[in-house]
Amino acid sequence: MVSKKTKNVRLLISLLVIFCVGWLVVAATTSHTNKKDSVSTTTKNNVAPPVVSLSSSVDLSVAQSTSLNVAIDTGDSNNIGKVEYRVDGQLAAVSYASPFSATIDISSLSPGKHELTIIAYDASGNASQPKVYSFNVAAKASDASGNTPQTTDQNSSSASLVKKIAPITTPILGQPSDTTPPTKPTNFTVEQSAEHDVRLTWSAATDNVGVAGYQIWRGGQKLATTTGTSFTDTNALPGDAYSYAVTAYDVAGNVSDSSQPVTVTLADITIFNNTDTPPTTAAADNNGIEVGLRIRPSVDGYITGVRFYKDTGNNGTHVGNLWTTSGTNLGSVTFTNESATGWQAARFNTPVQVTAGTDYIVSYYAPNGNYAATSSFFNSSYFSSQYLVVASPSETGTASVYDYAASPTFPQSNYQNANYWVDATFSPSTVVSAPTSFAACPAYPAFPDATCTGVAPGSTLIPYHGSLTITHDNMTLYNMDVTGTVNVRANNVTIENSKIHDSTPGIGVYSGDATIRNSEFYNIDETAVGYTNWKGYNLNIHDMLGDGVKLGDNTDLEDSYIHNFTPGTGSHSDGGQMQNGSSNIIVRHNNINGLGGNSALFFAPDLGPDGTGPITIDKNLLDGGGFTLAIVDGNNGQYHQAGYTVTNNHFLRDFAYGPLHINEPLANFDSWSGNVWDDTGEIIPNPAF
Repeated sequence: MVSKKTKNVRLLISLLVIFCVGWLVVAATTSHTNKKDSVSTTTKNNVAPPVVSLSSSVDLSVAQSTSLNVAIDTGDSNNIGKVEYRVDGQLAAVSYASPFSATIDISSLSPGKHELTIIAYDASGNASQPKVYSFNVAAKASDASGNTPQTTDQNSSSASLVKKIAPITTPILGQPSDTTPPTKPTNFTVEQSAEHDVRLTWSAATDNVGVAGYQIWRGGQKLATTTGTSFTDTNALPGDAYSYAVTAYDVAGNVSDSSQPVTVTLADITIFNNTDTPPTTAAADNNGIEVGLRIRPSVDGYITGVRFYKDTGNNGTHVGNLWTTSGTNLGSVTFTNESATGWQAARFNTPVQVTAGTDYIVSYYAPNGNYAATSSFFNSSYFSSQYLVVASPSETGTASVYDYAASPTFPQSNYQNANYWVDATFSPSTVVSAPTSFAACPAYPAFPDATCTGVAPGSTLIPYHGSLTITHDNMTLYNMDVTGTVNVRANNVTIENSKIHDSTPGIGVYSGDATIRNSEFYNIDETAVGYTNWKGYNLNIHDMLGDGVKLGDNTDLEDSYIHNFTPGTGSHSDGGQMQNGSSNIIVRHNNINGLGGNSALFFAPDLGPDGTGPITIDKNLLDGGGFTLAIVDGNNGQYHQAGYTVTNNHFLRDFAYGPLHINEPLANFDSWSGNVWDDTGEIIPNPAF
């Protein structure tokens, strides 16, 4: 990593060079013109509004159902920066790239006539004349006749049939009478895909006119509609059983027979997966011992049993226990039918009700020792479930406990935060899910701020003190207030509606990948989010001691607000910083204010190697820093980054030296256009051109 001191020296050298040859730069930019500069000037001076019309591929003569697919005529795409679609006067979708298509959700519209309005904007912000089109929404495929799909209780057998819905035979306006329902969906499959996610797939139905969509049913109640042939239920409770079915409907409201219902039982929540195993053999200890783990449910629910990993030699009768932290036994169970090695499980006769935010001790008694043990495992916390976590040693003083005894006993001793590979099975009472009513950020040329970024107002967050390490694929983390670092070492991790603060760094993606949405970061050194293979949307990052985000391969920051830097003396703090030659970086439609820091955005492949891109910097509001946007070579010219596209960015004037510091050659830029002063709209040219 390049030191802060080295970067500051480089900055001073750059300033000296700029001041010494300033009159040459002014003269060059006054007399020098090229093709790209001419294009930018043309864009700025363009006052003729664009012309837009609906694509001929969009047929509004037929009644629409749950979604409306729209696009403009491709012949109108020239010089258009974005297209807004409004339904009945309300903004419904915005598209920024040709053919400026969008899918609009119209499932909540009443049947009958509605209006679609299209407005296009060019790079200078000129708006087209609104084009208004009429379309009809089909009558809802509902239970207007009083008949609804029925199954038995959600825990019933999958052999139960779903009753067919009587078709709606009222003709749709402008359509011929159609009373033929679609065929029923086939090849219906149901499987658990995450802690509280159930994935449904099926083969498409057919219809004499056309299938408009599908209805998803759970336990006899309509859960959702979709136009595709798959759906994920994200609100199922772990440990519970659910019966699902799917029906197809057409634009006339005719509904098919139901698919064969399928029942799935979701697994209980556990700390460890079955694939998690000790890295070494059992401890060479033949004494009777009780070993345990301090756990904390994040929601109310039930501990249904105890698990432990068994190694060779761990013989005899094992007893699982659940305790309060003061030593009251809440449940006990004797293990039977054990295998020679591997995970063993036993369920309490009566599940034990537990309370959110309260710590418990889960343990088991090994009469002949030879228990699995991994020293120092919990020096940093272990976070594998949204619902059940290992209590942080930094908060409680210990995560694991043990005590030698001749019979089962309450364990209280600790040794090197070892992991004894004991676990609980937990069934939560409520689903932890992120809010669905996040505020949308205004479309370009407006920019994000605190009103559309960060945690949803009024959210109830689950506090956690200490670092979290996520090692399980498909992990979801919602509604957390983490005082510490989140380390990502798993695939397809989602973090949403959470606060992360007082740490170094905030979220570090070291392997796998992560998507972070609507979250807030503050009082963090190093970076709020880094380093590769992450996507961040609607993030509010403020009061940073280090960088806002570290940008590496396959990173994407959009609709976010980075502001109010508070770096230490001599610190090199950037809103977004790239240190390695990289590919696939997107920084789009953010408000990045580098006041108090070095730059709003700083791109320098100082750590190598050469980077090929693409690097997209588009539609951002940038301000502050010594130079607001710095795009320079790496390690004093040893490394270079190619593939820059820098377009439609707006610059404010609160910088120390200038809006740009660029020394990468023209060949390393794929595009530079539409970058302007925010107050005047005047084009800012690239000095490399």
